[in-house]
Amino acid sequence: MGEKSLTDFDAGILITNYIKMEGIIDMSESRIDRIKRMEGILDEANHEIDGFYEALGKFISMQKKIKTLEAYYTGGQWQKDYEYDEKGKLPADLKRGVLSQDAISDLLDRNNEVFEHFKGDI
Repeated sequence: MGEKSLTDFDAGILITNYIKMEGIIDMSESRIDRIKRMEGILDEANHEIDGFYEALGKFISMQKKIKTLEAYYTGGQWQKDYEYDEKGKLPADLKRGVLSQDAISDLLDRNNEVFEHFKGDI
């Protein structure tokens, strides 16, 4: 004879038993309390997923600007600006974090880490 397969009913029992063992569903709570708790989880999960998609959209939209920053850093202009700053030729009150030794490199590394994490999914 062939392998015995689970019926949908058997699979449902296994899942229910697993949920009970893991404490995912408190079987002693009332039906109303359970529905309220599940509704809260549904609302929270939808909110968080919406936020994730919003952030993901911003991340994807930012890639063109990040490529511009990378071209600035690797194309020689960053080095010239850095040297100009080292000679004291830039205004003292000019924000210049972009000219630090590691700021752009660290950002590019972090950007690549995100792509590696979601490789094939973005």
